[in-house]
Amino acid sequence: MAEKNSIQLINGDFYTEVKNVPDSSIDLILTDPPYNVSHDREFNLPGRSNISQNKGEWDKFTEEEFQEIMKKWVIEFKRILKDNGSGYIFTSDDYVSDLKRYIKAEGMFPRSSLY
Repeated sequence: MAEKNSIQLINGDFYTEVKNVPDSSIDLILTDPPYNVSHDREFNLPGRSNISQNKGEWDKFTEEEFQEIMKKWVIEFKRILKDNGSGYIFTSDDYVSDLKRYIKAEGMFPRSSLY
């Protein structure tokens, strides 16, 4: 068991590392998962370098795939968070309402969105 006021930072693939985290053992989750905003588009602005919207394959999912991924995050967060724990999930504005719906479906209470 960790000492009071100790910090353990887990850096790794979520789907691998979360399996090693005991139930109800985490005080705080702070995560910046994929946003599913990567596209093959490129903006061409006069007099400037082209701006690519391609963030990489790690951030490209179908809508259905991404919805299922978000549900998995929330289910695992519910499992590992202590009853009085808190979680902060960075995401695109496009998915805030979906994420809140999944959080509520797991019996948790989304407090607010930060912009």
